[in-house]
Amino acid sequence: VNGLAARVECSLGPGVLGGEMALANDDRGLRVVVARAAPTARRAGVAVGDVLLSLNARALPPKLDAGELMALLRGNPRYMLSPVDACLWRPKLARQQGVAYAVAGFRSAAAGVEWRRVADTGDVYDGYFVATRVPKAARATGLRPGDVLVGLDYEPVPAAAPAPAAPAKKTGTSNR
Repeated sequence: VNGLAARVECSLGPGVLGGEMALANDDRGLRVVVARAAPTARRAGVAVGDVLLSLNARALPPKLDAGELMALLRGNPRYMLSPVDACLWRPKLARQQGVAYAVAGFRSAAAGVEWRRVADTGDVYDGYFVATRVPKAARATGLRPGDVLVGLDYEPVPAAAPAPAAPAKKTGTSNR
């Protein structure tokens, strides 16, 4: 976990996924996000705005239509009558400051993306990496210049630790 994003794994009771939650596509149509979470879903760990990554350890494909997924869930007894394990990606900073964000999976399109480390700005991004050059293939995944790298393979990355202080010079005698 870092201050910008978190991976959330939770077990949803019978009927919670198909009945206690509403799903929608993000503004770019790339991911399925939680649009509504009833109290039962919130107690399980779900929050509005979470990106749904997998159900019962099966990854959701990119550009999955949220409406089709909801229809499938509601019509399938396995999801309505049994608990479902869900893995979610929670962009924390977006909730706190109204920051736009994208969850982009671009393993095959990552070539050519250039990053720089943010340092000494005094803001929440210090120590993280920001995309400075994003080729067309990576832009198709939702990545844009200025986006902050908060995770790899949906695992949050920590901000870089501060540089270690130079070792103090030893004075005095040594035993030889």
